[in-house]
Amino acid sequence: MFDYVVFMNQIGRLGRPAGYVLGLWLLSLMLSPCWGQSSLSALSPEMRVAAGMQKLLPDMKFNKRLSTPSDEDHLLLFSNGNQLALVAWTEGEAKRILAPASPMDFLVYNTDGKPLGSILAQGFVLEIILSQEPGIYVPKGANALLMIAALAERVEPRIRVKGPAFLELTCDFVNPLNEPLILSTPGEPSVAIKPGKSYTVRQDVIVGRDAEPIRLQVGASGIYQDVTIEVENPLLVDVRADLPGRLTVDLINPAGTALQGRMSLSLVGDSRAPFVFPVEMKRGESIESIQVPMTINLPLPKPIEVSINESIGDPREDVELTRTSPLQFAPIAGFEAAGEGKPVNWMLKKSGESFADLRAGNPPGGAPWGENSTLILAYTFENAGASLAIAPANPIAGSITQLPNSVGMWIRGDGSGNLVSMRWRDGQGNRFSSRPRPMSWKGWRYETFALDSKMVPPIRWESLLTVDSVSPSSGAAMVCGPVLNYGFDQLSKQAEAEVSVEVEDDVTFGNPVKLDRSQLAPVQ
Repeated sequence: MFDYVVFMNQIGRLGRPAGYVLGLWLLSLMLSPCWGQSSLSALSPEMRVAAGMQKLLPDMKFNKRLSTPSDEDHLLLFSNGNQLALVAWTEGEAKRILAPASPMDFLVYNTDGKPLGSILAQGFVLEIILSQEPGIYVPKGANALLMIAALAERVEPRIRVKGPAFLELTCDFVNPLNEPLILSTPGEPSVAIKPGKSYTVRQDVIVGRDAEPIRLQVGASGIYQDVTIEVENPLLVDVRADLPGRLTVDLINPAGTALQGRMSLSLVGDSRAPFVFPVEMKRGESIESIQVPMTINLPLPKPIEVSINESIGDPREDVELTRTSPLQFAPIAGFEAAGEGKPVNWMLKKSGESFADLRAGNPPGGAPWGENSTLILAYTFENAGASLAIAPANPIAGSITQLPNSVGMWIRGDGSGNLVSMRWRDGQGNRFSSRPRPMSWKGWRYETFALDSKMVPPIRWESLLTVDSVSPSSGAAMVCGPVLNYGFDQLSKQAEAEVSVEVEDDVTFGNPVKLDRSQLAPVQ
């Protein structure tokens, strides 16, 4: 997106000649053969604002961006001494927002300089309807609250910091009035500023290492600016139920920042104390994998939550680095062998010229989940373009009532390079497919397939696994221990209740085992 802050600052530094530069630029557009009624409207909102302000209020300069409900909404303050104006628009759906303003009438213009009417600020707020067409709001007199906003320190809108850290965000306010100015912030005592004096509003922020940016409002008395804090060294946590009776937790540390803290596993809404154990990553380590044994099988009686904490500072203070959303895991059933070794709930579908057979059983050399957990698809493709699918044999196997985040399972590859994928159909009849990935590996490897958030439940399997041939070939692909991975926000109350009753609730965790990189390599 065009950076209007940089653009307006450049104009401000240029001073009065900037108007002539902008005017020459607009003139060159008007003289071009393609100029027409749609030329100005085809410009970005920021460019239309720049042109509109130069036409309507050429002496004003960009002052600061004021707080809005989201990053797609824009509320800009322009100033020239006591002359002030607000410019507002949105990149999203139309909505109403409240801007700080002392009671008085505002004249409203579009970026062509055409007057659109007037609006009254009441109760120290100006109600603005945001649309994708920028509007310019000019007070009919000296607006005290906007003067205070214009004199307030412009804060840095985006801060990058190495976590964990303690930050102090500040904003200086100056009282331009002939009477005391009362500054108030939620949860803090009000402060009176004498005429001509200044006061610094401070806000303490604890920054962990979560990959999701922190969005804050800094200011007082309705005059706020948005600040987004991003960490340079995010710590990611991935939890998967990849083996029976245990969870695997991956700590992913792309920046290689050293960590000496603790991990907590807890059941959401459960009164029992969380399972806590120390975790440590040396500087330069990018991943730490830990297996945590459990006393019960899936599904868990309640969703599980994982958090990572570390103590910093002097005196030491505990900081939460990151926390997962509550997670639940549901195994996919029906891999047991029925008549002639065929799986109970799954069958083979063919497309194109091929010879294939689908069986259930324990393959030679074993499988990660043991007996009654593996499907074996042996095949011969006569040419490229043919495909084989492990499809549901009955409605029970084919239906997923709640939308999961992803599906994880072990796949034993044959090194053929043939493409493997998953395919679904949602409740509106739309077809979805995971991105095909070449089966270039040999041996067991854990694969995760993400589902599209646009899917509308109930979801039906079209194939648990599809193998598409890229050349004439023979081989065997095996599937073992598939599990649906749910985020808590995707579980309805009914689904949550279903996995919270009639399951074992005596949950205990065993001593965690750290996995080295050789243990994580594919099993041959």
